[in-house]
Amino acid sequence: TTPVGGQLPFIGGHNTETFQEVHDIFADQFAKGWHVGARVSIYQNATPVLDRYGGQIHPIPLELSDRSPRPPTKYCSSTIQLVASSTKFIESTCIALLVDRGLISYDDKIIDHWPEFSRGDPRKSTITIRQLMMHRAGIPYIRRKLSDADLLDNSVLSKILEDEPLVDACFGLEDENDWKSSKIPQSYHAITRGLISAQILRRVDPKKRSLGHFFSEEIAKPLGIESEFFIGLPEEQEPRVTLIRPHHATTSFVQHLLSTKDGFDVKNVPVLQEKEYPLYDLTPYEIEFMRELLLQPQSIPALSLNMIEVPGLTQALADSRIIRECELPSSNGIGSAKALAKLMGCLLNDGEIDGVKLFRNAATIKKMLECAEDYEIDGMMKVPIQFTQGGLARFNHDGHLGYGWGGAGGSIVRCIPELKLSFSYVSNTSGVRMAMNDPRCLDLLSAAIRCG
Repeated sequence: TTPVGGQLPFIGGHNTETFQEVHDIFADQFAKGWHVGARVSIYQNATPVLDRYGGQIHPIPLELSDRSPRPPTKYCSSTIQLVASSTKFIESTCIALLVDRGLISYDDKIIDHWPEFSRGDPRKSTITIRQLMMHRAGIPYIRRKLSDADLLDNSVLSKILEDEPLVDACFGLEDENDWKSSKIPQSYHAITRGLISAQILRRVDPKKRSLGHFFSEEIAKPLGIESEFFIGLPEEQEPRVTLIRPHHATTSFVQHLLSTKDGFDVKNVPVLQEKEYPLYDLTPYEIEFMRELLLQPQSIPALSLNMIEVPGLTQALADSRIIRECELPSSNGIGSAKALAKLMGCLLNDGEIDGVKLFRNAATIKKMLECAEDYEIDGMMKVPIQFTQGGLARFNHDGHLGYGWGGAGGSIVRCIPELKLSFSYVSNTSGVRMAMNDPRCLDLLSAAIRCG
């Protein structure tokens, strides 16, 4: 281990000499107070080149009814945590594997496999699996709050989704003959995409498994990451979990943001030190998103992120045993950066890693990454986001084309195909910026690209 500033926290793990700069930046972020506990992992050419972790965990109370804190312990190689919407990468890979096996295609209508899906709105009969994965299905939220009982009952969830009507402003018809030129409304399906895709998977999987079990048996076990990532966390894994807690200045920052009507400037937030400015220097569309989420209960962000009967989504998702136990394939994966980086490294290597061939046809992965020609401003995220038909997002990072996604709080998983580089970062210290703009993961990714 390498001490940061001569004191704890320590940075554990390993890296090749080529990627030393990533380690150094990771350590410096601890020194600046950007993390309490975090991990960064990188694969290149399907080979691990860096896996660093450090800091402390926020442990779960020994008894679920006991909310008193336990002494902190080190964030180590066995620690797992909520990665929020980075789980969508796992969900997308499961759907791609169904495509690879010929069980579905992105062109298919959802009703081809789930006829009852359109019961609540006949227009739902036109929605393709591709539209769902691209957040163009017109169901960014459900109009009722889902209870604990709902989340644990597949038949109830199925009926709720079947009865749900479309949100008119978020839906448009796809051109069946030329989907790439279809410029139709898009609104990020933060939770609903995974609920719907899980129902499709359960119906086409010969074994009728849930998406979480399908992932465990068909992807995680073959790749040797079955103990490093879960959608639906077994109770015996609870002691390994670190809870998520906000950065120390978050509450004061949000209060300042919401009370400032015009001309927001991060430098005017009294609780922030200069070294913390990048964590809070929101773009105009991030400010618009935040204000809608917190001040406009009927806005798309508020309705989408408050459709579960657990307030304070990011923190509460990891705090509640019920939420860890159920399967939210778009939003409640619990695992490690190493597992995410390894799986992405497998996709970059034509679906094969460590001698295990996960995909039969490398063309499936290319198909997964196909994009439309143009994109509307996302109704939830307030900026155009280029989602592929397989459900990842396309980015340009430091002049390199990349694919992946991230999660509330700051976790991300991305790949840079040109460099055969796969990257993941997770932190138990949640930030306020959208993951795609969080300087913690982006500074580390930039360093990885320079090293690669």
